[in-house]
Amino acid sequence: MSRRIDIQCIRALAILAVLFYHLFPTIFENGFLGVDVFFVLSGFLMSSSKPINILDFYYRRARRILPLYYLILFLTTVAVQKFLIEVWWNNNHRYYLSSLLLVTNQLIIHDSGDYFLEFQADGSSLNAFIHCWSLGVEMQFYLIVPFIFMGFAHLKSDFFEIHCIYYHDLHLSFKNIILTCLFLMFLPIKMNVPTLRILLTLCTGILLTFDNQNDNIILNNRILSHIGDLSYIIYLIHWPLIIIIGSSTTKYFISTIVLVIIISSFLHYGFEKTYMTKIKSKLIFLGFLGLLIMSNGYLYKSVKTHEFWKHEYPEELQEVISTNLDNLISRWKPLQKCDVSDFEDSYKLGDHTIGYCKYFGNGTKNIMVVGNSYTANFVNTIKDAIDEVGTYSVFQYASFPSSYGIYSDNPLSNLSLSITHKLISKEKLDILMIISRYSESVKTPFYYSENDKWIQEFNKNIEIYEKYTKHIFILGAFPLYAPYSMNAFIQNLIYKPEHLESFNLKRYDADIEMKYIRKRLSNIKCKSCQIIDLSPMIATDEKYLLFDRKTMLSYIDNSIHLTKPGLKLFEPYFANFANDIFNKHD
Repeated sequence: MSRRIDIQCIRALAILAVLFYHLFPTIFENGFLGVDVFFVLSGFLMSSSKPINILDFYYRRARRILPLYYLILFLTTVAVQKFLIEVWWNNNHRYYLSSLLLVTNQLIIHDSGDYFLEFQADGSSLNAFIHCWSLGVEMQFYLIVPFIFMGFAHLKSDFFEIHCIYYHDLHLSFKNIILTCLFLMFLPIKMNVPTLRILLTLCTGILLTFDNQNDNIILNNRILSHIGDLSYIIYLIHWPLIIIIGSSTTKYFISTIVLVIIISSFLHYGFEKTYMTKIKSKLIFLGFLGLLIMSNGYLYKSVKTHEFWKHEYPEELQEVISTNLDNLISRWKPLQKCDVSDFEDSYKLGDHTIGYCKYFGNGTKNIMVVGNSYTANFVNTIKDAIDEVGTYSVFQYASFPSSYGIYSDNPLSNLSLSITHKLISKEKLDILMIISRYSESVKTPFYYSENDKWIQEFNKNIEIYEKYTKHIFILGAFPLYAPYSMNAFIQNLIYKPEHLESFNLKRYDADIEMKYIRKRLSNIKCKSCQIIDLSPMIATDEKYLLFDRKTMLSYIDNSIHLTKPGLKLFEPYFANFANDIFNKHD
């Protein structure tokens, strides 16, 4: 099939959409769908090729894709070791290995299903290999493509043909309309993803059925065509560059774009064209590819074992780094020396991690803390405060994944809520505390409280709890920090300390994000309920702080939970709370 300039121009639009999405994710919110356009183009070019034998098909795909892929994996790994601090290495090593094996998409699926790994499977962590998922999908699809074509070969050749007959003017108009649809990838308003995905796929497919005519200024643009020639390299290098440069200033954006242009051009003319034109022998090519793969294998072993890659920092800075890492809280582990004998098997949630502990004392108060991982995060601080001022008859806590205590918005949270009901109904509680970080579902706007389904569900569950407890305390909204905040904080503490203040949240923006959950909580109908607002304890000036400006210790860990210094901020609040429940709430 002869080279079509219109296909290269469509490639250019797709890669520009992906690049702009990764550089400006809050503006070009639909740009990630450029990858779907690439998939359509790849499928079209394969289906348009003459019938080939299976081994020849695999050879041509490997020749086109793998040398550049393995070279850039090698260079990316060296850059990760050089420019990212050690806290990012473990996850990058995992994804480097999966990328070497062309199964990055499978690792993402695995990590996305794990509460504590899900942030590693998206762009919130400095993962320089996550974009390789699309190559994994493509290469795995190539394994079965020849057999699909063999099946099609037994069908009539005209069965799948599309015959479009237009007068020239109608043809041109229709083509321009279809092309316009591709620019929805650049629309700065988030659209319905399934609908837009189908539309872009269809429009790309229809565009490809037209002959390559010089009748459209966009599809016959030499600059776009050149960008299309570089599109594969741009895709491979742009995300690692974004991760390595790592900032959000105008200087950063310009630097990233310039480097993408320079490096992609250098690799295209200096490497890709060289091996594509100079290496004719299949045996020599396979040896060349094998050398690249073995080099990556050795590099993977080296970065895991050799001290050569370790960074050295000034003693004072190293102490701050080490203290931050030591302050991470063990996740979802039960409190020590507690009773779990009455925790029934029916309360377990398969492979999902839960936390449960029960303590017995000589007092009269029966206290229970329930919720999600925020319960496990706060419960030691709460119990320590209570132990300082009084004794209880029972103190227990239960933390379940996706457990919000007063509502559910998915099957797992619904199951967690039903278990919470069972636990509470077994007790005659004096104090019930619901400690949870709330999901996005209850942060959506609403206008009339009496018609809001979430307020209705809040009140329905509170009504149930009131039957079994005297006083109910509910954690209010909490500022939403970014996942992997601590690692990003340490990265900038070392390399870009001038950017540290940007990690503190603007109070106005954070309050807007919490606005509707606060309004919903204020509409709870319950005389014995009290909302616990902890956000003022982490606020100063016009910011919600991520870190202590004097000690440079982070308050927030990588999974948006509190570190030891963060929890220490709330000790005065819970000390007062403990005094109140023993002196005021009889």
